[in-house]
Amino acid sequence: MKTCLFFILAIVLVQCKCSSADLISTTCDQTPNDNLCISTLKRDPRSRKADVAGLGLIMIDAVKIKATSALDQITKIQKSNSLLKNSLMECSENYNLILKSDIPKSIRSFRENPKLAENGMAASAVEAQGCENSLRGSKISPDFTQLNQSVYELSNIARAIIRAIRDRRL
Repeated sequence: MKTCLFFILAIVLVQCKCSSADLISTTCDQTPNDNLCISTLKRDPRSRKADVAGLGLIMIDAVKIKATSALDQITKIQKSNSLLKNSLMECSENYNLILKSDIPKSIRSFRENPKLAENGMAASAVEAQGCENSLRGSKISPDFTQLNQSVYELSNIARAIIRAIRDRRL
């Protein structure tokens, strides 16, 4: 009897796991970088129980985490490299916009006005790219370039998920 019960429980757990994995895969297929989307969502334990809207909000949160990391890195670099003062000031302004305006706007408007949420993520991508462009030709850390790229890509993934929800493709 215990073996039978264990077997049934195992089947249910496997089905639940497949369902969340299928939802993540289906959602990420609608984005410009499905591999990054899948790995980002699978790393977050909230995604196991999330619906598509929940996955979109988790992705916005991933943008926030990377943008916060980028702003922290900017602060460290500013202390050690006065030659990049103007470029880093522009980067700081860009990331402050992402963290204080774009992300809160996207979260606030996610359910009621997805177009506004999508615009917030589009702006985040542009601001990350603007930071990277202001640093072109400088000998800044490749890790920082990777942070800019991550914020750019995650913002575009979040934007695509929001657009798919808005267009009712998901």
